[in-house]
Amino acid sequence: MKYAFVREYNLSYDFFLARYFQDAGILFDDKTIYSELAPRLAFASGMKSMSAEERLFYAYGSSWRMHPEVRPTYYYLFDRIVGGKGRPNVKTLRELERRLPADKGKLVFSMGEAAAAITEFYRKQVRSPLRRGIGEETDEDDLIVRFFTYNEIHAIPGVRAVGEQGRKEAIRKAIQNLVLRIDSLTDETVDAEIRQLLEEHRTADTSHLRVGNKLHGSKTVGDKTWSCSHSSEWIKISGFGESENVDLMLEPTRGFENGAYDPRHEWNYIAFPMYYVAEEDNDMIKPKIETGPEST
Repeated sequence: MKYAFVREYNLSYDFFLARYFQDAGILFDDKTIYSELAPRLAFASGMKSMSAEERLFYAYGSSWRMHPEVRPTYYYLFDRIVGGKGRPNVKTLRELERRLPADKGKLVFSMGEAAAAITEFYRKQVRSPLRRGIGEETDEDDLIVRFFTYNEIHAIPGVRAVGEQGRKEAIRKAIQNLVLRIDSLTDETVDAEIRQLLEEHRTADTSHLRVGNKLHGSKTVGDKTWSCSHSSEWIKISGFGESENVDLMLEPTRGFENGAYDPRHEWNYIAFPMYYVAEEDNDMIKPKIETGPEST
């Protein structure tokens, strides 16, 4: 089975967003900077009615305010101009991808490309600050919160068991161990884990899905949600939806709350490699549905 991966944050979306705004008569191009846009957003905030294009432009600019140095090219914004409903349509994206100039990247990624991006994230955004933490006087507890998984954190002995110095030494050894593991991490290792977890989800029956109540105020049909989570050492695949046909997201298991990026939470969505997962025929991956005995 062949899978396609669509990144949550992708600068390639801006090629289409800019043209969408221009076609609606909105002054905007790839040279526009946030400081030029800010006064227009302040004016728009007082408008009583806006067109669909203006509403999207306002949402784009409001998101950009959180990180003026980088454009807010999120899939959820791009999805609104391609007729999507929150889940990527691989066929549509491949057709659009043909219109992208050669220097504007791509919209759909292979499993190998997603694996390579996650490996690079670990090397640059996780290993580097951990190495600095080993060589400097750093708050070790801050490092483990940012870069360790829940199980790894709880495996570190507490102060009552080994004393304050003993806990610090245990944390330092755990950090050194994680750095060594990232040193040996390869694209092939991440690729294999992605394949393993996708197969785990595909072959599982629906009993592995957790059923919960929908958030108060939701305008969608129904009052239940379905979710699941599959984790390995380096990656996590999470499912969420309003039926048993959950949408899947791929991401690293650690590093999302890396304060080294920026104290503004939204920046994490830019630096963190998150991907929607779909089959090439565009059906989001479905778990196996158990069927009872046939009626007679």
